Amino acid sequence: MSREHVSHAEIVRFAQDRVNLPKEKADEFRAQAKRLRERLETYLSAHPDFTLKKMMLAGSLAKGTALRSLNDIDVACYISGADRPPRRNRAARLFGGTPAQGVPKLFAGSGATADL
Repeated sequence: MSREHVSHAEIVRFAQDRVNLPKEKADEFRAQAKRLRERLETYLSAHPDFTLKKMMLAGSLAKGTALRSLNDIDVACYISGADRPPRRNRAARLFGGTPAQGVPKLFAGSGATADL
């Protein structure tokens, strides 16, 4: 006799094993975002022409919908300053890259990058 349906328990197990980002990994990514904030605050304290208004986790990790295949962390940074770089180049310059290079890879330990 063949099976006619997949049970709820099988769907839950599949999601846990193959789809959902484990809580420990999500916590690790959130800790990385916190370290990014600290790094940005250090940079901005050395460059008083910029002011960090707000920095927050964004995207799927912030919403709690991140998948196991997560490979980047979205972070929203709100800065102000009379001499801030043009919008297109702002994130690269804030983190030591050039407009041609883009934002350097910030989370080498996990392999994730930050989208700013």
